Amino acid sequence: MASLPVIVLTPIKNESWILERFLAVTEQFADAIIVADQMSTDNSRDIVKQHPKAILIENNNPEYDELYRQQLLIDKARELFPGKKCLLALDADEIMTAASMTSSFWSQLNDFEEGTVLTFEKPDIISPVTQCIRYNSYFTLGYIDDGAPHTGRKIHSVRIPRKSDSPVIEIEDVKFMHYALTRTIEYRSRQRLYSVIENVKKIAPFYRRLLSYSYRLNDYVTQHTISNTPEDWFTGWERSGINMRTIQTSEVNNYTEQVLGYMQEYGVKQFYLDDIWDKDWDAFCRESYPSYSGKIKNIPFYRRWILDAIVLGFKVIKKVKG
Repeated sequence: MASLPVIVLTPIKNESWILERFLAVTEQFADAIIVADQMSTDNSRDIVKQHPKAILIENNNPEYDELYRQQLLIDKARELFPGKKCLLALDADEIMTAASMTSSFWSQLNDFEEGTVLTFEKPDIISPVTQCIRYNSYFTLGYIDDGAPHTGRKIHSVRIPRKSDSPVIEIEDVKFMHYALTRTIEYRSRQRLYSVIENVKKIAPFYRRLLSYSYRLNDYVTQHTISNTPEDWFTGWERSGINMRTIQTSEVNNYTEQVLGYMQEYGVKQFYLDDIWDKDWDAFCRESYPSYSGKIKNIPFYRRWILDAIVLGFKVIKKVKG
């Protein structure tokens, strides 16, 4: 389809809820999909093995580390596909719209000079999938590979090499639907994980973590304009038999499991100023994570009161400013 090899780079950890959909769509435009699995315990690996264009590699790093997995994927792509190529760094919940298949972008790829950064619209699909949030800004997802070194961070890292003098092109008619907000339970779980990681790694002080990840201070969906999802984003894939609308959700997910791991390792007191206590962790572990039962206790009431007071103060300040 494309005039230049398109190599998709995808990290996964327990992504069976969306992985079949992602691979079925992505193999329509990609020459290869390199999938770095971080010790999944669901059937993600079996799903990958059923798709001939998917290349499964191992991410054996036990920590959440975006830079590590990005470097792993980029290195493997350069090993297997030397020379000029288009790298597309996509998470498993980022799925190209069916309408994007007719874009002239695919036939013009070879015209882009090496080192070019490609940015795309990435609307958030929300529940129900007939609605979405669209943004004026574009997201950095692609790179015309020139072998440049990749620099990034453990969390919130740019996914591909991006030099200070890289040409940047906005691709207007190729869009990737982001399905994360279709699962509000998992989205909240991921926000807890981000807060915990930034605590442990000393990336941000507690007040910045609250402002970024508090479920009481950030009702993300209502802060944006909601649009109807164009039907032609789905219809081409659905005609091919790809299920684009079913969503699986669960309180038991890999984000929650990682949060529990951090609490067990560092103790709950370290996280009492992180707004993660909307869940009765002790009861939750007894029911859903027996291996953690008795090890993860809720924070004492007086500590919870301190957090509640701080959050209330932020809410008052935001209301006055707003």
